[in-house]
Parts: sequence; structure tokens; C-alpha cells
Amino acid sequence: MLYFTKNNKEEFSLLYWVLTARDAKATRCFRNSCFENLFADKENIVCTNAALMHLVKQTDNFKIEPGQYTINKFSKSDIILTKMEEEEKTPFVNYNAVIPKNMEIFKQLEKSVKKDSNFGISRAVSDIYKDSPGMYLNLNYLELIFDDVFSDYDEFTVKYDPENIHVPVVFESGVKKAILAQIKRND
Repeated sequence: MLYFTKNNKEEFSLLYWVLTARDAKATRCFRNSCFENLFADKENIVCTNAALMHLVKQTDNFKIEPGQYTINKFSKSDIILTKMEEEEKTPFVNYNAVIPKNMEIFKQLEKSVKKDSNFGISRAVSDIYKDSPGMYLNLNYLELIFDDVFSDYDEFTVKYDPENIHVPVVFESGVKKAILAQIKRND
């Protein structure tokens, strides 16, 4: 078992942020056990609920042994994970297939987005909507990306493809990356 407490603020904050994607409060049309677990490989620590994915890069300062983990406890004070045995594992999402390729051709918002700033979430959404008619973003999920209860300083760069609503929007801040699926408008 792995125990994380808020006493180690940096590790706990990153892991807590990753797990908010799994714990996103939204109506789900299906449940799959791969969306209930945490996954780690040599590069990233990943959680998803199928519409929102949070990734944190593995670094020398914060690493989890590669594998799939059951989340035994997830609270604002502590997190407990258990590494799954081979026979317990369920197929996890090929998260690399979800991350858009050729992001250098994506449009990037001119300013970084920071919660509660002059160029905050609502302004970012407004700019994306202007460029991408026919596309919506789930505001509940957007709030989770920016709502790090342990950090008020995260600024995210936002990249998106205004020509293709089937490509997710990418939010990046240091070792954090969030991938958010777009929702097609039915106008």
C-alpha cells in the first residue's frame, strides 16, 4: 500500500489533482473499472473518467512504481493506493492515443489561464468558442482542471484545434497535463 498525506504537500497536491479526473462528478452513461483506477508507467501517472484525463509526469521528486492501482481512500487529508496484482488488472485506456499529435499546429490561447484572474476560465472558454463554432466544453470538468485545492498559482497554457471538434483540448502547467474532450453542439 502507498500512503500519501498532505504533510508532503507537493506529492499530495499532484496526486490529488490527478485523482480529481477519476472522481469527476458527472452523469456517466457507462462504468468501466479502468475508469476507477490509477495507472502509472515510467513517464506518467494517469486517471480518467473517459471525458477528462489528468496526467502528471513522473519526475525524480515524485514517482510511483509503474502499475495499476486501486484507490482505497481519496480525501483532502490522505490518499491510499494499493498496487493491483496481475490477475486483478483491467485493461487501462491507451492514454497516449488520446493525447493529440502534432500539437505545434494547434492554436494556443494568447495568455495563460489562471483560476480567478483577469484571463480566467470564462475568458478562455469564450475565446475557444469564438474560434470553434459547434463545440462546447463541460464547465464542471474545466473547473476541476483549475481547481487545485492545494495550489492557487497554476497557470495553464491551452491548446486546441479550432478546425476539428473531435480533437480534445489540452491544458498544460509544469508537470500537469489535462486532456478534455469537446462536446458537439446540437444547434
